[in-house]
Amino acid sequence: FGLVSGRAICRRIAVTLLVALPCSSSGQVIVRQWDEPEWSELDSPLPQFPKQENLLPVRLLGARNFDFLIDKTSVVIGTDGVVRYTIVARSPAGASNVYFEGIRCSTRERKLYAVGRVTNAWSKIEGAKWQDYRGGGGNAYHESLALYFLCDGRLPFSSESKILERLKRQ
Repeated sequence: FGLVSGRAICRRIAVTLLVALPCSSSGQVIVRQWDEPEWSELDSPLPQFPKQENLLPVRLLGARNFDFLIDKTSVVIGTDGVVRYTIVARSPAGASNVYFEGIRCSTRERKLYAVGRVTNAWSKIEGAKWQDYRGGGGNAYHESLALYFLCDGRLPFSSESKILERLKRQ
């Protein structure tokens, strides 16, 4: 090759790849797709309502004006690849919002399954949809939670104990 610019190398690789692509008898390039197995979400039961003694404080980027606590007994990695957990968002005035949520590391999405009531019971969210958690917004803590505590790239950490270890170590 000798001294060749990076752009020239990229062109050579691209040309090589195009030449190596299979073609139909009409000369059209045949593009093959690798299909992921169809993903199916588990029907996850609601956890017990969180108790104060099970809450771990967690420092999250994007967590303005609220303290966040995760119920250590609720963290579960499902066979569907979703990390489910209960999180408490506490305001400086002491008011708490309680959520049962899931993070899907592979697609970088979040889902709200249930909201806590003042009676210490769950109110299930019917028809909840998966939403991209990147880019901030009102619930910016999801990205920080996934990035630093729940996901190892596009996969959940290997076990619930590994997640809890990361939460306790901060």
